[in-house]
Amino acid sequence: MARPSRWTAAQLEAAIDGALGGAGYKAVERLTGVPAATVRDHVARSELLRRSVPRPGRRRAGEPAVPEALAA
Repeated sequence: MARPSRWTAAQLEAAIDGALGGAGYKAVERLTGVPAATVRDHVARSELLRRSVPRPGRRRAGEPAVPEALAA
């Protein structure tokens, strides 16, 4: 027997749309109330493509910049 969910189908659909649109799973969770793990599972199970979301933190140096910096 499945556990009753604490969110509606409309909330889940909005969360999936947000995640596919490029929002982070935690941001979608805060907006819709649907747990990030649930959204992640539904996106993975549906095999839909998700726009890439940049990771927080410093950006990596580009490939051309590394040899130039080492040569200096």
